[in-house]
Parts: sequence; C-alpha cells; structure tokens
Amino acid sequence: MTDGIAYIWEGNGSKPFFGTLLASSIMGFVLNHSTYYNTSRNSPLTHTITAQMKDVVLLVISFTVFDSGFISTGTGIGACISALGSLLYALVKYRERVSFKDSNGGVKHS
Repeated sequence: MTDGIAYIWEGNGSKPFFGTLLASSIMGFVLNHSTYYNTSRNSPLTHTITAQMKDVVLLVISFTVFDSGFISTGTGIGACISALGSLLYALVKYRERVSFKDSNGGVKHS
C-alpha cells in the first residue's frame, strides 16, 4: 500500500484523484463550518435533533435513489421514532418561542 501512496505523492496520480481529494476537503471544511455555526447559534440539543432529522431524510433519499428494495423492520421503526421525536421537539420549541413573544408584548429579547 505504501508504494501506491508514494506513487501518487510523487506526482504520478491521476487528475480525478486530486480533484476528488480537493472536493472532499472543501466539503469537509464546509461541513465543519456549518456545524460550528449551527451550534453557536442554537443549543447543542437543537443541533443534535437537526442532525437526526437530516439522517432520516438521508436514509429515505438513499433508499429511493439506490432502490435497495429492503428496509428492515428495525430500520423502519428507528427512522419513524427519530422523525417523530424531531417533529415533536420542533413543535415544543415553536410553542416556547410563541409564548415567549406573547409574554413580552411581541418583543423577543436574545
């Protein structure tokens, strides 16, 4: 394996490899930056719930796009529980925000 790495490191690698490396590095930076921004603007719990909902959406899209044709009972139940929990959390946060605005005369203080 080290011979392959040395081969690429010496400049013999293909352009698609370096293009893929650059693209994945940029995406890693964007992902880390968005995670930092999301956590700094919201609570860590909100970030975790958002990540769970993202995973459920990703699961549904991957089963649709790749047409695996098989979803185990455990996977289906887990995805439904995760989606329901995320939606309930969003509802509670929304109601808290509305009641906070109402108690402050329509003004939200940060």
